[in-house]
Amino acid sequence: MTVIMKHDATGRSTGRMKTGKFSKIDYQFAPIPTEMLASPAWIALSPNGRRVVDRLIVENGRHGGKENGRLPCTYADFIGAGIRDGSVSDAIREAVALGFVKVVERGRAGNGEFRRAALYELTFLFKLGRRPSNEWASIETTGDAARVSAEARTKRARRSAQTKLSRIPEKSEHHGHGCPRHHGHGCP
Repeated sequence: MTVIMKHDATGRSTGRMKTGKFSKIDYQFAPIPTEMLASPAWIALSPNGRRVVDRLIVENGRHGGKENGRLPCTYADFIGAGIRDGSVSDAIREAVALGFVKVVERGRAGNGEFRRAALYELTFLFKLGRRPSNEWASIETTGDAARVSAEARTKRARRSAQTKLSRIPEKSEHHGHGCPRHHGHGCP
């Protein structure tokens, strides 16, 4: 945006901005630091991780830019932002690990009064009157950023594989295939 300054009778700038129809912004916007856009963390952020950040920027705008730190966003909101159903948690985990987002309060799925949206904070925007924490700036090299990003996205895959292994029933001495005799489903 070009800044238009007021001028006095001699043509010199008065140091004040000229007010008029071109000096006002008529829509909601979010200031994104150029240092962040050039940072190793931003460069390593996957497209789905960016969609998480973008969706939270939109949510911040819907709250007038005054609710950062209490931005509600549901799983369905992230899907609506273009993240594939099975990739939402990985994308959130990556955005958190790279320092762009904080999960302030975890959400809860459920019916009626038990359902609750998660609350988020964007670390590069002011939070309720406090300066941005800019946690993304702590990642200094592209190698570190790529490692953090990959680890965050694969964390769930490792955990779910371990969960599947722990759910396999042990073979019973009586049966040989793992189901107890008292289930009554016709096993010998």
